[in-house]
Amino acid sequence: MSFVKLIEIRFADPVSALSLNNDFVCLGTMMGRVALFYLKDYNKPPYLLKELSTENITGISFIDRNNFYISIGDEEILKYNITFVDMQPNTSIESSKNYEEDSQHKAKCDSCYTMLTKDFLLMIFLNQTSESTTMVSETITSLYVKALVDNSVEEVK
Repeated sequence: MSFVKLIEIRFADPVSALSLNNDFVCLGTMMGRVALFYLKDYNKPPYLLKELSTENITGISFIDRNNFYISIGDEEILKYNITFVDMQPNTSIESSKNYEEDSQHKAKCDSCYTMLTKDFLLMIFLNQTSESTTMVSETITSLYVKALVDNSVEEVK
């Protein structure tokens, strides 16, 4: 089997996350757009799962054939379940915030970097201080791991 298809993207909205399995290709962009390609039907356009998010899509990870996680910045994780009925997608979504209060997210957003797997979200917080106009010193101030199965968060010391 060969899969040759161009993925249409918007100008100034680059792809920031990509994941695939035997049935789907899912991509997310810097402006929060999430599109899903069904590999069993090449002629169909992608299914737009999310048009705009509050932040960029930082990770996509398939759990199994029909379930996958999407990380929206450091703000939240969405768990999608997708099935096809008469070749049309049927989705259900569960949301899990990464912070207890929105003010915590706003205070930490600029210094947080995330990495997503099918089981965990790693949140890396950096202390970014500018020593001069050409040199930036970055130091890890804290690491948190969120278990996606039960949404528990632990600090790594």
